[in-house]
Amino acid sequence: MCGICGFCFSGDFANKAGRETLVRMTEMLSRRGPDGSGVFHHVYPGEGSKPPAVVGLGHRRLAIIDLITGDQPIANEDETVFVMANGEIYNFRELRNALENSGHVFRTKTDIEVIVHLYEEKGLDFVNDLNGMFALALWDGKRRRLALARDRFGIKPLHFIKSENGIAFASEIKSLLSLPWVEPELNYAGLDRYLALEYVPAPHTMFRGIEKLPASHMLVRDGSEVKEKRYWSLPRRGPEEIGESTAVDEIRSRLREAVSRRLVADVPVGVFLSGGVDSSLVAAFASGESDGVIPTFSIGFRDRSFDESDYARLAAQALGTEHNDKLCTPDDMRAIIPHLYDFLDEPFADASVIPTALLSAFARNKVKVVLGGDGGDELFAGYPTYQAHRLAALAKRLPGVVKERLLPAIVKRLPTSLSNISFDFKLKRFMRGLPLEPVERNVAWLGAFTAPERKNLLTGTSLDLLGDSDPMRELEALTDECPHDDDLARMLYLDLRTYLADDILVKVDRASMAHSLEVRTPFLDHEFVEYVWSLPLAYRLSGLTTKYILKEAARGFLPNEIIDRPKKGFGVPVGRWFLSEMRHMLEEYLSPDRIQSEGIFEARAVSRYVDDHLARRRDCRKELWTLLNFEMWLEKYRPRV
Repeated sequence: MCGICGFCFSGDFANKAGRETLVRMTEMLSRRGPDGSGVFHHVYPGEGSKPPAVVGLGHRRLAIIDLITGDQPIANEDETVFVMANGEIYNFRELRNALENSGHVFRTKTDIEVIVHLYEEKGLDFVNDLNGMFALALWDGKRRRLALARDRFGIKPLHFIKSENGIAFASEIKSLLSLPWVEPELNYAGLDRYLALEYVPAPHTMFRGIEKLPASHMLVRDGSEVKEKRYWSLPRRGPEEIGESTAVDEIRSRLREAVSRRLVADVPVGVFLSGGVDSSLVAAFASGESDGVIPTFSIGFRDRSFDESDYARLAAQALGTEHNDKLCTPDDMRAIIPHLYDFLDEPFADASVIPTALLSAFARNKVKVVLGGDGGDELFAGYPTYQAHRLAALAKRLPGVVKERLLPAIVKRLPTSLSNISFDFKLKRFMRGLPLEPVERNVAWLGAFTAPERKNLLTGTSLDLLGDSDPMRELEALTDECPHDDDLARMLYLDLRTYLADDILVKVDRASMAHSLEVRTPFLDHEFVEYVWSLPLAYRLSGLTTKYILKEAARGFLPNEIIDRPKKGFGVPVGRWFLSEMRHMLEEYLSPDRIQSEGIFEARAVSRYVDDHLARRRDCRKELWTLLNFEMWLEKYRPRV
């Protein structure tokens, strides 16, 4: 795991991008790679019709494989092709054997070196052969070609700025902001999406002119021509008629293989263990595939509605792991909040980034690499929203007076508990999305502000700057790419492309890399994902039973108490904190004077959310946490608005 950055400019602009600029960009990524750094900087003179050009590649290294000779960028035999990457290539040994048999000479034992030789063999199609998580940059000096690519699910990040003069890119936005000619400016399209979703989805960022390279995409600059293409999609096949016992056996076999691939390292490897079926099954297979005892890590909370540590200990005891757990106090978690935007470059309102950062710091004391269960919920329909979509279809058949008047009146009278995913919280969110179409309903359940709420929240000037911004239209277009027509499949696909890529994986990457810890995700092995998507949907959500086939695959490996337990999630009690220990933050960051002076939000609308929550008239935890994080980000990065 590492950090990468660089640029490719031509013409007069090439003179602005010196080696010192590249070094400064690279230093901004030091948390991602504390074990070393490397830079390649070269100026190409004008040649015929080709103008002068400069290329810079910067790399910060977290040494995992080939601790001695694995420094990057790495070149081919005649040093005409250079590559660097953030991530791991899990099938590098098979690829290396084939390339050596074809006559290629390797200088190191690192996994990343296979990429330069694959490129020599296959050109830009090299990326199709990679099984791994990666954000990479490849420079072909002969062709003056820069290629950027991101793994199929967006496990590793990559951002870029493009202009007629060239491209600059980096693992994190802060590296791009170090460029002397880049002035941070608020992107209102990114703001609109953040307020709706609680995160900023690719290709948008919160900075005007800076983009995210979407998952499974490649960006290529050939001379002065820039093209972006998608190199992988879910196959349009199935669902196939596969017997349940066959599916169970295949899931076990394929997941075990995915785990085994991700255990390859020259440093100790552990497992994040929440006590849920996903992480517990990963730990089970990791234990079976390892020669020694696997270390596992979990954290617990005093608030029982949020705590899962008992289940983690139960799983660890059943699997015989070397379990390490830590009790996190509210003070531990609140202490991180003022420092969130040291490692987050954009507003991010998923509060589970806080315990993820604490868990990463805890695990890093013993290991450099952990496996996690991320991706299991999106693959196997593990979230309550999938059950809710099914219930919504039934609720719409109720008489109009019941669903439009009676039910809302009853739900509105429920007291506000502020517990983790409490009954009143779930029921109120359900009613909020019930009248809407599936995509907008999904956003209403998971996100912060609906379209009418955003319209009331933003000032007239902000609305003018939004122009024709329409987050729902973009999300609808994504669901049209789904291989299957079923509404459940479309929501699973949407979450795979957006919520997983731009929330869950962003959270895990930033929180872990802030502590120089690499997290690997066996559920997101693309061959495993393709197989799961070939299964009948009823194997994933059977009636209202989530993860049906995965739970069946886990039987015999895990205790039934783990398999059949209700889902809690990695929650944080910010709703309660706003009433007590964090009230001062609301009063500081969301004060009417401050909001009015910024001119982005209507101060009266913001105050209404604050007042309603403090009076417990409404549970506004999601809205307030979203606004608070935006204000903390605004204070840290100070973009022009």
